[in-house]
Amino acid sequence: MNFPTRHRLNQTEAARAAISNADVIAGLELTDFWSTVHSVRGQAQRAVGRASKPGTKLLSTTANHIYMKDN
Repeated sequence: MNFPTRHRLNQTEAARAAISNADVIAGLELTDFWSTVHSVRGQAQRAVGRASKPGTKLLSTTANHIYMKDN
């Protein structure tokens, strides 16, 4: 989200390849971690599949639970 696009560690274009080969995936401050590690294809018939290989460890941390919302 706030990562420079020209930084050498920016892997936006190779994200799916990196996720499919990873042994551990750490999601830091992601709003939708599920969509990061899964792929959804199709509109009429949805096909949901895991983008990471079986046995990949998934770690997620966020501070979203401390934010209060107004009614």
